[in-house]
Amino acid sequence: MAGFFRIISIAAASLLALNLLLGLRIGDYHGDFESLHALAEESRQPIARRDPQSEEKLDAQMAVWDATRSRASFHILIGMLGSLGCVAVCSIGVTYFVGTSRWCKEVTEAYGLDPQWAIRSAALKRQAFPLAILSMVAMMILVAMGGVAASPDNFPQWSAAMATPHSIAAFLAVGLVTIALFRLATLIQENYQMIEAITAAVSAIRDDSHFAAPQEPME
Repeated sequence: MAGFFRIISIAAASLLALNLLLGLRIGDYHGDFESLHALAEESRQPIARRDPQSEEKLDAQMAVWDATRSRASFHILIGMLGSLGCVAVCSIGVTYFVGTSRWCKEVTEAYGLDPQWAIRSAALKRQAFPLAILSMVAMMILVAMGGVAASPDNFPQWSAAMATPHSIAAFLAVGLVTIALFRLATLIQENYQMIEAITAAVSAIRDDSHFAAPQEPME
């Protein structure tokens, strides 16, 4: 489990880092949109007041906008995949600790093992939960900011102003999530080693001829 979680953590963090680079190469998204909007408004003017080259300028700006929008759309797609991947990885980590901490508690009680194992497993779970929740919240906030920044039609007063905060938040969020995922992987590795120790202790007890393993009651 520890190796698998580390692999999917690396994949999720790599996807987020890749999308961060894709976002940097979009170009002047809002500038291109505003230029296109201004040229479109000019083309609607009466012929006498219109720039003779307005149609050519509009076509040229439309081509620029199509290229910029295409890069932005790809950025949004990879961003959604990266965000969902991050949430999925964090959910797997949370589910793992919910199950294993309960298992440690029940096994140590059933076989009379050192209770510190169960206590330590619960402590690892308490460390993991805030990291997972914080990472998922960071992704939701980042996606919401990106949605506003990418929608100048729906949020004309906020879209352009949100572009820089979204970029800053992306660097912070990707760094935070990367650290959190690798910390989760470390906690899972420690918990896995403890489970192996408990399993070994249980096997030793079962091999003892003077110990009868707990049996389920007959119905």
